[in-house]
Amino acid sequence: MSESQDPIVGALQQYSTCDVSDALCKLKHPHGGFLPGLTLWSPQRQEGATKIVGPAYTVKYAPLDDSAPKVASHYIDSIPEGAAVFISSPPTPNAVYGGLMSTRAQASKAVGSIIDGRFRDLQEHRDLNYPVFARDVGTAPPYGAAKVVGVNVPVQLQASEKNAGTATIKPGDYLIGDLNGVVLLPRELAETVIPMMAKQNDADAKMAEAIRGGMSFTEASPPTMYNYLNPLPPFMNGTAATWAYVSMAALAAPPGQFNRSALEAPWATSDVSDTSLAQTLDYLNTTDFVAYDKRFFDIIGPDAAIKHVQNLAFQSHEAPCYIKDTNQLFFTEWGPPGGENGTHPWQYLLDVETNELHNITTDPPTFNAHGCVVYNRSIYIVTDGHGDEESGQLVKVDPHSLKQEVLLNNYLVQPFAGFNDLEIDPRGNFYLTDSKSGWGRGIVSFTPPTNPTVYFVERETYHIKPVHITNGNANGVAISPRGDVLYVPDTGVSSYYPVAKSPYGKRTLSAFDISSSGAVLSNERMLSNPISYFYDGVRVSRNGWIFCGAGDGVDVIDPESGFTLGTIRVGGGENLAVSLAFGRNELWIVGRGGVWHVKDVRERLDRDW
Repeated sequence: MSESQDPIVGALQQYSTCDVSDALCKLKHPHGGFLPGLTLWSPQRQEGATKIVGPAYTVKYAPLDDSAPKVASHYIDSIPEGAAVFISSPPTPNAVYGGLMSTRAQASKAVGSIIDGRFRDLQEHRDLNYPVFARDVGTAPPYGAAKVVGVNVPVQLQASEKNAGTATIKPGDYLIGDLNGVVLLPRELAETVIPMMAKQNDADAKMAEAIRGGMSFTEASPPTMYNYLNPLPPFMNGTAATWAYVSMAALAAPPGQFNRSALEAPWATSDVSDTSLAQTLDYLNTTDFVAYDKRFFDIIGPDAAIKHVQNLAFQSHEAPCYIKDTNQLFFTEWGPPGGENGTHPWQYLLDVETNELHNITTDPPTFNAHGCVVYNRSIYIVTDGHGDEESGQLVKVDPHSLKQEVLLNNYLVQPFAGFNDLEIDPRGNFYLTDSKSGWGRGIVSFTPPTNPTVYFVERETYHIKPVHITNGNANGVAISPRGDVLYVPDTGVSSYYPVAKSPYGKRTLSAFDISSSGAVLSNERMLSNPISYFYDGVRVSRNGWIFCGAGDGVDVIDPESGFTLGTIRVGGGENLAVSLAFGRNELWIVGRGGVWHVKDVRERLDRDW
């Protein structure tokens, strides 16, 4: 693949070796990928704007008396376009690379050569204006001292400095070289590093602007430049992700004017007069994780990172559930403008190991899936129904054959309005939220027969009864680890015909005590109201923390106090978190803009049923 065809190479062109090393250090990659001892010799000696970026094409030299056979064909004639040639030499005073090699490499459209040893014919390389990085120059050819024993094989860097360790350069890994030296970016880390560098450069630019505006370096250094942030705990220093810890005390009474809508995140507003607060909000809008309470650090931990693994349409995606048996994530695109006038008879399966996405159709098709839970190795899905042909259904799907079975489609001959989500308790009983969302978005033709309702379904007998009714709208539903508390968000904030969202509509997350039978809810109390937007999909972790899709990200809520402990962000802008699914120490977020994967979470998240 040529440089022009490789999007990673294109993305790396705008960053320096220092930028790459900064990001790799956050990932705890040894020495930030720096390859010590390799400096620029051509076209100029450590001057100018020379920079190379390309996938490694490696050549391994060994001492002449090494038992490995010499490679028969010359490596210089098989260099691919756009490659960065990396020559590995054993310690020797002889040069292993010369002017004719650069002539041929340049003709092959290589981006430059890096010599882990000596090279010669310095002026010839400079006359070619061809980039060469090396340890030193020499005059003697390699004959009688070294031979090529491998081409496009992993090679090790010469150890030139104490505690430098041993770096292995693999074919296809990215090599970046400039006046600062040479950095090795492992191919498997490239997609993680690039967005990290973008955020860091943005933060650096803001810091530089603050210094030019009169701040001292200390005042301008994050997080001290932001008067409204606490320092991160010591164990969170050097994290791969970008974090912020909001000081609720400092934010209690900011000076000047400020305003935002209840539907937009605090950092999405520009209507702030205090410069320090504006800078803080700008910084928060670059973060991956925002903490409001120190417990959030203990839940998520220093190794967690978030990645946008599927870039999809800026419309709703719903019904995520992780299928452990197949290591796949089930989810769906929902509603208009996608599908056929908003109707979807198909869903997605994402292979979470490779992030390969499959479009699937169950047998028979499942129309307008809206919620999903995996229980006892089967997928349970609720639907809105579609048109005037089908009302909301609860169906069971085999994750291997994709055979679908309808379990429930009426309440004693009364059709459902259209299911939004479901939960399953430890005994296998169902809680189903029946909402007006499908009707409101035009994928269900008939008027809802009742107000939005939460139904309880006894698994063994299919006895069914309403357990909660609202004049707002039913949406997500989740149960506590002990099965004794049910959490239900009300999304009366959404109205239809015309479609709109009002900050005066209901946005509360309520908690209910569950009777021993599961069929009676009592002691309703308002647990939380979102900081911004509204709560959509809701899931409860193994340790009882409540995770809610909340627009700008996923809010994590304390089940006792109802305080929001922190937010897992999905990047801002048009991206929007709708719902989520747990793995062991990971979760997936789906919503407007696609799928995000949060890995290496400190606490175990998946429940034990």
